[in-house]
Amino acid sequence: MNEIFFPYLNHRISEESKECAIENILFHLMPYLIAKNDNELKKYKAMVSFDLMNSLVDEKDEALLFLKYRTKAIKKLKCNEECFDIYKYEYEAYIANGGADAIIHGYTYRDMNEVLKKETPNLMMMYFFILTLLRLRKYAPQKFSIHKAKQIISNLFLSLNGREDFYQLWGITNTAKCISKYLPKGHIIFGYIHTLIQHNIINIQEMTAAKELLSDKVKEALLSYEEEKCYTLTSEIVGYALYARRMLEKFKHKQASESIKFLSMPDKAFKKFDFKVIEPVFEDFSEKERQKYIDRDSNSHTVRHLKAEPDL
Repeated sequence: MNEIFFPYLNHRISEESKECAIENILFHLMPYLIAKNDNELKKYKAMVSFDLMNSLVDEKDEALLFLKYRTKAIKKLKCNEECFDIYKYEYEAYIANGGADAIIHGYTYRDMNEVLKKETPNLMMMYFFILTLLRLRKYAPQKFSIHKAKQIISNLFLSLNGREDFYQLWGITNTAKCISKYLPKGHIIFGYIHTLIQHNIINIQEMTAAKELLSDKVKEALLSYEEEKCYTLTSEIVGYALYARRMLEKFKHKQASESIKFLSMPDKAFKKFDFKVIEPVFEDFSEKERQKYIDRDSNSHTVRHLKAEPDL
């Protein structure tokens, strides 16, 4: 599980199908967030492709269209119907990921949503971890390190209900386990949750207690990928994810054995779907944060600036 793959990457997409393809990409991203291994990933991906195939036919409201699409996809024939190219590539992905056997012995959206809800504390922690790394990268690069980011989120500084304070939501041990599990997909988690926050699907401004970040309301918000208000924001989600990957994979602490590595996405995706890097707006460290974490040590950490990748 080193690279994120979408069914449409190696094929030509008609201009009429492009918007539909971009919206579908969010559904294809979700399995990468929750799958524990390649076998689980294939089953989730088969389920997503199967569902998207059906949704394309359902929108036409024609029972016979399903048979027409399926027959032509199986025989690899051309079809002039709108979005058939999307259907065909979803069908090919469905077969490649196990087909009917993967559906029978695999997962449903209900399974995926249950994992998302169960993992909400870890996903939120990972969001703030990546956000903290980005803040260190921009506002305190001499302190940039995974260890420093762990320290900061273990006592997260928040402004809630007009009150600024430090809150302990995650222990150091849990934080370390979570980072080990989720770091390769951290940029996608950041892109998804940051977009939800930016559009008030997760409304931090209305929260009055830190524990609300882990509440049932937030758990339900993480399931918003199924709603139009969310999947139409795919380009924004990917844009923030690309920014996190570009900024964090270039930096390395002097004592670190290697730099941060995220799941990659083939460069052709950027050109085909016009995805662009989006720089999020985030605040500098507050005076209290600087006193506690940034200015406390007299010795500054040395950060090695790696050779930059070409801008995407």
